[in-house]
Order: sequence, then structure tokens, then C-alpha cells
Amino acid sequence: MVELKTPASADGRICTKCWKFKLRDEFNRNKVWHNGRCARCRDCMNKQHHEYRESTDRKKDREYKYKRRHLEIWDQIYFHSEIWEVKEKRYNWYIVKSIMNWTERRISTSDNAQAWYTNCVKFIKLKNPIVLMVSKEKPKFSVEGDWELYELI
Repeated sequence: MVELKTPASADGRICTKCWKFKLRDEFNRNKVWHNGRCARCRDCMNKQHHEYRESTDRKKDREYKYKRRHLEIWDQIYFHSEIWEVKEKRYNWYIVKSIMNWTERRISTSDNAQAWYTNCVKFIKLKNPIVLMVSKEKPKFSVEGDWELYELI
């Protein structure tokens, strides 16, 4: 076990990370704790933050958040089992139109969060747009053919 020695006259505490006694001024202020100071010293907190910053790719995270929260006109999204196209952009609100049945809807990208407790709009932005193809085959039923049937009767 680690033996901890504290000077009797010094006003300080023991860091919970490095287990060294340090003066009170070497700890950050924190209103939540009962004594008004953090449990870890500034050196240990700075080292922890530095390691975290080195381990994450902040540029990639920013790009992901931007793509998730920002849409452009004609972008396509997958939302409620349909594919929608962005028609108008108003501040952080977007008017989208379904490419299947042409219904319009207003959505906000600020509500696009993956939290279980929010009743929010959840959509996925499509990387490659989907294009509807028109068949070049002759239709099986035509209006002209129907009129010919009526004239025979």
C-alpha cells in the first residue's frame, strides 16, 4: 500500500491520480465538489486532456458533424423508409419532398440526434443520389386501346 505523508501545517490535499500531496492552489476550482476544488491536480488533468486530444481525430469528427447537420439543396436523405430530396433551405429548417409520392415535409437538422429520450427526426444523408429511371418499354395498357374497346361495344 502507498504511504501518504501530509505536512501538518500545509493547506492542501492528495491528488487521486498521482497520489501526491499538493497545495490547494494546484487544483482547479469546481463548484460541485464539497470543498470547491477538483480531486485531480492541474498537471494530471492537463496530461489527461492532452492524451485525449492526441487519441481523437478532431478534423474527422468535425467533418462528420457538419455532414450530419448541414444539407444542401438537391441532397437526398433516407427518412421514414423513403427517400426525400431537399427543396428549400431556411436557416436550420429544410423543406424536403419525397421522390416517390411528392409529399412535402419540414425538418430540422438540429434535431437529428441519436438519443433514445428525444422524439426527433432521424435521417441518413445519402452519399450517392438515387435517380429514378423511366422505362422505355411500351406500356401494357394505353388510353387509346381502352377507347377502342369501348367503341366496339
